[in-house]
Order: sequence, then C-alpha cells, then structure tokens
Amino acid sequence: MKAKRRAICWNGFLWGVGNGALGSTLLIYLIMDIADASNFQEIGLPVAWIIAAPRLAGVFRISTPILIDWVNSRKRVCLIFFTTASLILGFIPVFVPLLMRLKLVTSAIFLIILLWCIYHLLEYMATTAMWSWFGDMIHLKIRGRFIAVRERHILTGQMLGMVVTTAYMSSIGNRLEHNWEKNLGPALFGCVFLCSSAIPLVKIPEIPWKKRSFQFCERFTQIFKPCSDIRFLRLCLFGSLINFANGMSQSSQNIAHKTILPDPVFNFIPQFVCVLLLMNFCRLGQITVSPMFGKLIDRFGNLRIMRICMAIVASGSFFYFFAMRSTPWWIVGAWFVWIFWVGINVGVVNLLITYAPPGERTSYLAFYFALTAVVLAFATLGGGYLFDLCAGTQFRIPAIQEQWSWSELSFILSGLLRLLAIPLLK
Repeated sequence: MKAKRRAICWNGFLWGVGNGALGSTLLIYLIMDIADASNFQEIGLPVAWIIAAPRLAGVFRISTPILIDWVNSRKRVCLIFFTTASLILGFIPVFVPLLMRLKLVTSAIFLIILLWCIYHLLEYMATTAMWSWFGDMIHLKIRGRFIAVRERHILTGQMLGMVVTTAYMSSIGNRLEHNWEKNLGPALFGCVFLCSSAIPLVKIPEIPWKKRSFQFCERFTQIFKPCSDIRFLRLCLFGSLINFANGMSQSSQNIAHKTILPDPVFNFIPQFVCVLLLMNFCRLGQITVSPMFGKLIDRFGNLRIMRICMAIVASGSFFYFFAMRSTPWWIVGAWFVWIFWVGINVGVVNLLITYAPPGERTSYLAFYFALTAVVLAFATLGGGYLFDLCAGTQFRIPAIQEQWSWSELSFILSGLLRLLAIPLLK
C-alpha cells in the first residue's frame, strides 16, 4: 500500500512541475504579449477565453463513467488521456512561432485557446477517473490526510516549475528578439513533465470496475443520479457560487498585474517574474499548511474547516480593490490569504468521495466538477466582455460618493459573493 501511495504522490509532483511551468498565467502573458506586438486593444475577452475555454471543455467529463464503461479500465483511461493531453500542448511552442512569422496573429491566439481547451478536456476526464480509482484504494480513515499529502506534492511540483520558469524569464528569456518568444521555453519544459506524470501510474494495479449497461437511458440516469442527494446539491450550489465569484473578476485580476505593477519591479525584476514569485509564495504557504489541514479535517470535519477557510479567502478580492485604489503592493495580501484555498480544495474532494455511495464516486466527481466548470467559464467570459465593454467607464457609488471602474467593482462583488457562500456549508 505504501508503494501505491508513493506512486500516486509522484504522479502529483510531476504533474505539478509541468503545471507550474505551463499554466494559465504563462499563456495569458503569451496572449497579452502577442496582442501588444500586434496592437490589439481589447484584451479582456481573449484573456477570459484562456481561462474559460478549458472549463467549457471540462463539462464533457460528466461522460467519464460512460467512457470508463466502454474502456472497462480506469487505469487505462488515466494513462492514455494524461499522455495524449500533454503531447497536444507540445504544439504550442512548435506552431505559434510559425503563425507569428506568417503574421497570422488571430490564428496564433485561436490555436493557443484551442489546444488549451483540448488539453483540459482530456486532462479533466483523466483526473475524474483517477480520483474514482484512488478513492477505492485509500481507506476512509486516512483519506483526508492522504489527499492533503498529495496536494502538498502537487504544490511542491508547481513551485519548482515556477522557479524554473522564473529563472528562464530572468536570464535566457530576456535575450530573445520578440517579447512573446520568452514564453515558449517554459511551455516546452512543462509539456515534458506533464507527459511524464503518467509514468508512476503504470506501477499501480488496476481495481476492477463494475461495468454498467450500455442503454442510453440508463447512462443518462447515471450521470444525473447524484442530484437526488440533498447534501450533494448543497455542495454544488456552494461550488457554483464561489466559482461565479472567481470568474467574474478573472480578467480584471490578470490584467491588473500588467497595468498596475511596475515593469521591471524594483528596476530589475521582470513583471511576469514578480507575478510568479507571488504565486510561489502562495504555493509555499499551501505546502506548509496542507498536512495540517488534512489532520484538522479528519479531526473536526470538512464543513467546519471549510467555513473558516472561505471567510479568509473571501478577503483576497478586497486586497486587489485597494491595490487599484492606492498602492499595488496590496496584491501581496491577496496571495497571502489565498493560501487557505488548500483547506477548501481538500475539503471539497473529501466531501464528494464521502457523500458518494460505493460505485458512484465517478458520477459525483464528474457532475460536480462539470457544473462548477461551466459556471466559472461563463462568469469569466462575462467578466471579460464587461471589462472591454466598460473600459473607461466609471460607476458612481451613491452610498459613499465615489466612482469605481469595472475592475474595482468586480473585486468588491467577488469578495461579497464568496462570503455569501459560507452559509451553504452545513
């Protein structure tokens, strides 16, 4: 059993390295740098698509139980989909430079979004199958601690990937002819590690999957079967509300880095590197507290710990609001409180596995993550559209006799909605 748990953690670590190097932040900066080089003015919606497209693709993971029935192996689904998804991302550093040399800027941006979308479609389905597989393997009494330990390995890998990207951006990346080209090296590095994350799974034995009927009506019923569980529906409402809050301010948050932070920071740190350092700071904090939250959840229960964490996390958007209104270094406070997302992430997965009856874990996981992904996607696209639509517009707030931009307003609304989600944790 220890060998199995070790292999699962190695999978998380290698995936984390790849994700830390080739994540949404890197692609957002790649899109913005391409837009700057081509005089694109409205970047809110393209940035929103980078964030939202994979979530829209991820809705199809609700069909994961059907796929597993067809393949009759959760292990095989994980290995094939993780590997294929990683190789697809390798097209970004290959074809984007070619399209840019041909001055096909729109095609280059579209290709990045398309490949990112396909990657997440495959990766999400593989992850859903993986957690169903692991859930049958890990005993309930230690499951919270184990999920927290694996989360720590993922966060450690992500931090290492970010460190490598930071080093590259600070040295080799600055010597390239075009600014957008510096993003391609970390993209290639990330692809290699994402692909290698499937290797540890080879050593883990398959656990027999109870094959279902191939009747369409039965399959359809299976997908929506979790909706009969009131506890599950309440958790879905909680997840939908916090993801709506997260999505509506995504474009504002990511573009704020480029607009309010100096470049270079302190006259020698590239702006993108500074953003990665903030993310590394948050990851390091999450790595530090992750085992503690696993033990706290096992001792005091998921809901109690999640309520405390959500109250702290909700304040993050308010720090971005103050960064827009006064000094940009308020942003540091947001990344500090977002360390507590780890408690919510561990709690949600543990609740889903706990609520699901034997044999239904895949359906519970697939439905929850598909629903919240769609909410996050449409909220992100809406927020990006409003960012472009309301550019230069000031909203008058009568109660305090002030005027706020859309970005400032979205940060306040995002924080308030997160706070409103807390009573749903009961």
